Amino acid sequence: MRRTLITALFATILLTGCAAEPDRAPDDAGAIGMDHLVFEAEVREIAVGEQLTFSNASSRALHVLVVGKEAQPKPQEGAPSFGGASGHRSEVGDRWTTPPWTTPGTYWVTCTLHPSMNLKVLVSE
Repeated sequence: MRRTLITALFATILLTGCAAEPDRAPDDAGAIGMDHLVFEAEVREIAVGEQLTFSNASSRALHVLVVGKEAQPKPQEGAPSFGGASGHRSEVGDRWTTPPWTTPGTYWVTCTLHPSMNLKVLVSE
């Protein structure tokens, strides 16, 4: 009886999976998660030529990403395009990768709908 119970428990563990990150799909590794009102990181450091990937993990929030701070679009010379003044519209479940960041510097990314969502991007050579 005991051996059967242990075997059943072991089989259940194997069948339900032991994913390292159960809340994130494997292809989201390295992505900046967005929940309802926050980015999962406050600062992201990248090298010139790299891109940023954003993943909208919120179960209910639309996000509109722009270069700027505190929900205010403010274009910064050297920052890649986020789709013009209207920015990138990120629906629930959306995954989006920016064009390459080609100029060293400090930049800000914000959500025009949620002023508390601010990400500092440090681009170095």
